[in-house]
Amino acid sequence: MQKQTPHLWLWSLALLAGFYLLSLYFKLPLLYIGAPYTTIDDNTLYEAAFLVWFGEAPPQRTYVESWLAGISVLLTYLGHLIGTNQLDQIGLNVVADAYRLFTEQPDPFVHNYRLLMLAIDLSSAGLVYLLALQLLEQNPRKHWYATLASGLFLLSYNSIWCYLVARPDTATAFFSLIGFICYYRSEFGKHLLWLIATAIALGIATGFKLHAAMAAVFITLDLWRHHGLRHGLLTMLGFSSLALVTFLVATGSTLFDPLLYIKLRALNIKDDASPWIQWGEQIRVVFEGTGWLIIPLLASILWHFRANAATKIPEKIKSALFISGLFILVFMSIRQLRAYWMLPALPLFYVVAVYQLSQFRLKSLQFSIALLLLGIFSFQCLQQVKSFEDARYNEMQDWVKNNVAPDEPIYIIGYDTLFLPCNNECLGHRKYVLERLLQQALADDEPFTLRHIRLWEERARLKLIDMLNATSTTGYSYYGFNQTPADILSEQLPVSAWQYVFIMPNFDRPGVDQLVARIKTEFDYVTRVHAPGGKAGTGGLPYDIYKRKLP
Repeated sequence: MQKQTPHLWLWSLALLAGFYLLSLYFKLPLLYIGAPYTTIDDNTLYEAAFLVWFGEAPPQRTYVESWLAGISVLLTYLGHLIGTNQLDQIGLNVVADAYRLFTEQPDPFVHNYRLLMLAIDLSSAGLVYLLALQLLEQNPRKHWYATLASGLFLLSYNSIWCYLVARPDTATAFFSLIGFICYYRSEFGKHLLWLIATAIALGIATGFKLHAAMAAVFITLDLWRHHGLRHGLLTMLGFSSLALVTFLVATGSTLFDPLLYIKLRALNIKDDASPWIQWGEQIRVVFEGTGWLIIPLLASILWHFRANAATKIPEKIKSALFISGLFILVFMSIRQLRAYWMLPALPLFYVVAVYQLSQFRLKSLQFSIALLLLGIFSFQCLQQVKSFEDARYNEMQDWVKNNVAPDEPIYIIGYDTLFLPCNNECLGHRKYVLERLLQQALADDEPFTLRHIRLWEERARLKLIDMLNATSTTGYSYYGFNQTPADILSEQLPVSAWQYVFIMPNFDRPGVDQLVARIKTEFDYVTRVHAPGGKAGTGGLPYDIYKRKLP
């Protein structure tokens, strides 16, 4: 076996540093994008970050994710106190005080959490490098190929999206990578401590996002493939049981509020249904999301070894190819697949693809394909960056700041995409509506269990208002169709008192048509603005603004 000279090894590290810089070139300028969010439900992560300190993390965010965000928001608040020389303000009410600052100035909290995600993303690229060294251990140029695999991960456009939006995929990929590395260090379970570490890491990854369960299941199947059922059964059972227990602890609500967890997962399936996505589109998503050439490279391994039967494929590569194949089969069966869902599996795909590249005898061919891959990945990054830069997430927020007085009520018929502080009157009205919804359920004699799993959002919002002692010296008066139904809100704030109405086109809910028809008779159309949300590349969610007609 040829040994790589230290000189060449250092050059490979220099190239890796270049990939890191290029990745930061794409990602850092987007840090401050959004208002302050880019999707409609990013705010729920930050609400969970405060609620988790009181044992009430909303179940759409797992405990482990909520704790990670909870530590981030508290450190942000402490940084604010240090920066403004107000450390003497720290007291027993520190979390609620931090939440009050968050409602007034959410941007620093969001930007710091994104920085944390970016740090985890960059660390994951380092783990891809280590994973590649593990799988390519017999290759004399393994550092070069590990550098290429790590560079592909750094330039995956999915990593840009995942670090900006408040989703758990970046952390899921990080812990999945630790799991894969530990698995191959365990030599298929031969070293028990490494296998235990694998189960714990993948359990935590699944605690962040359920999709990571595929990795635990596929490794269990790989143990079966490697050892056979008779000799591997105990190892498989021990591994999968430990991964399951770790997952239950990491998610929290699966153990402590199982019915609500089941309901939320069912809601996720409903939300992800995406009826406009046609069957078969997921195949394009798999090819595009992995970088177009990765799947053909993986497939070519089968052809290569069929044509060269005497060549022996290393056992770890065989395992990685087996697990990658299972991932791809599952991804290709999910009609509503989003490309970023594949992020935790991408490192394995990249390492196997790079291995196949290393098998080409012509170095010029290896070099050409590597350059083509990097070119495709860079182009996809540029497209992703442009998509974010073209979005007009701030339009609605800026329009309100420039045109609406704090005492002029706004009603939003659409998703809640305005994130400005609420004033005292608004907090009072919101609290009234939430309490009325809870009272109404009692008056309707709904069973306790049904109320518990149906009205969790109302209880969480009341807790957040309670953190503020229902008071705020600054802010606006605005309400949304989903959180504050118009019929109940009108008991405190009649429609005749609304000064502005924002209507999201094609927002389809019972009662919307009648309400919109009334609005169009009493209000004048002003303009169209955009807010966080909407499909990628569409510029954000559009809303039509109406202002009450002058008497």
